[in-house]
Amino acid sequence: MKGGETPHRLAPQEAGSGPMTNTSYIALSRQVVLRSQLDAVAQNIANASTPAYKGQHIYFKEHLARANQAAPLSYVSTLEKVWDFRPGPVTQTGGELDLALSGDGFFAVDAGASIQYTRNGAFARDFDGQLVTAAGHMVLDSSDRPIPIPADAGRITVAEDGTVSGAGGEIARLKIVRFENTAALVEMGGGLFASGQPGVEAAGTVVRQGAVEGANIEPIAEMTRMIDLLRSYQSVKRMLDQDFELQRQAIDKLTRVS
Repeated sequence: MKGGETPHRLAPQEAGSGPMTNTSYIALSRQVVLRSQLDAVAQNIANASTPAYKGQHIYFKEHLARANQAAPLSYVSTLEKVWDFRPGPVTQTGGELDLALSGDGFFAVDAGASIQYTRNGAFARDFDGQLVTAAGHMVLDSSDRPIPIPADAGRITVAEDGTVSGAGGEIARLKIVRFENTAALVEMGGGLFASGQPGVEAAGTVVRQGAVEGANIEPIAEMTRMIDLLRSYQSVKRMLDQDFELQRQAIDKLTRVS
């Protein structure tokens, strides 16, 4: 079930039996979902100009529980962050080390402890002449080795198949892989994703030199979503305030009677 479409609830460890208690649980559950969705939308908006950023969405599952009632109560049992791997728009930059991928492939980079994958092809040369990402991670060739760019390489050209060449001829071929199940990729931050599987050669993916892929975010759509979520959040807060006031009044009456 997709997040943001229907009001679901967070399953408490021990649901109370009174109607007021259940109302509070239900409202708090809804707030948890809305807060997670708001965080995801805010992250999307903040990264709308980040190269190759992939939008995130929150999905959740329903859990039915009976709290000493005939009718079950519906709560949220799990929340899951899902990444949208649709390609973003490609912008021409003219930079010889700016590369965009047309297709479902990923560049492979050395992230230190492991090989990770990115769609962000805004590359550069470091002080040692290695081809690196904007964060300084070394871009890997088809043999999982760094790609050194010789000082006398002249103008660098990158063919559609990822072959990197300079004045002296071919330098290396970029490692570009695809994954059968992108949902299994784990986001590591900075536009990098990790995988338990090495991936397969992305034969149908084409490299475009002098261009970068943009974020697949539509800022206006995300702002609209945020407004809707904020309204829902405020509505739930009002319901919680009303429930709290009812409980306060009930306690006050019971205290006076006793």
